[in-house]
Amino acid sequence: MEIIRLKSGNISAAGIKRIRDVLKNDGLVIFPTDTVYGLAGNAGSSFALEKIYKLKKRPKDKPFIIFVPDIDSLNKLKIKFVPKIKKLLNVFWPGAVTFIFRKIPLNPPFSKGERGGFKRSETIAVRIPGHPVVLAILKEFNGPLVVTSANISGKEAPIYFKQIDAEILKNTDIAVDEGICRFGVVSTIVDVSEKELKILREGAVPKEKIIEIWGELNGEKGKSFKES
Repeated sequence: MEIIRLKSGNISAAGIKRIRDVLKNDGLVIFPTDTVYGLAGNAGSSFALEKIYKLKKRPKDKPFIIFVPDIDSLNKLKIKFVPKIKKLLNVFWPGAVTFIFRKIPLNPPFSKGERGGFKRSETIAVRIPGHPVVLAILKEFNGPLVVTSANISGKEAPIYFKQIDAEILKNTDIAVDEGICRFGVVSTIVDVSEKELKILREGAVPKEKIIEIWGELNGEKGKSFKES
C-alpha cells in the first residue's frame, strides 16, 4: 500500500494523477476530507463497490455517499431538484453537508441488494466536499466517487490517519496522510427528496444553520421543515 504524506495541505500533480489511475483501475483510495478520513472507489465500478462492502463489512443494503466536484455534475447523475434547492446547495457546497435527492429512473446503482446484485434506489446521497485535495482528485478523475468513512462498519470514523484500522489500510491501494481532519466529525445529512426538508443526521454543520437558511429561502423561518 502506497502512502502520500501531505506537506502544508498540498499534493503534487503527479500524486493526483497517480490516485486517478488507481481509481480508474478499480482500486481503492483513502484520503482526508473536511470531516473524517474517507475510503473511496469508482462509483461506476461494481468491482470497486464490492471491494468496499467487503472491506468495511458493511450491510449489503446500506448505500454509500457519492462525491462529485461541482453542482453541474448532478445533471450527469440525473437528479431531480427545484431552483430553491440549488440555492441551498450553493450555500453549503463545497462543504460538510450531504444532501439526499430523488433520482429519475435508470440512475447508476450505488447500493448492494440482498442477493449480491446491485439494486437501484429511489434516492441518492451526494456531497461536494470542502477539502481542496479531494476536489482536485474529483476533477482529475472526472466522474463520481463512492466515499464512505475509512473504518469497519459500526466502529468510530477516523479523524486521524493513525486511527485507520490496519485491515483497511492493508487492503487499500493508496492513502493520503494529512494527520488530522478539519472538522473531525461526520457530515450533516439533509434529505431534500420530498417537498419537506428533513435533517437526518446532525454533524459538522449545525442543524440550526440549515433551518435558518431554509427558512430564509422559503420567506418564513421553519416553513416546510421536518426534523427526523
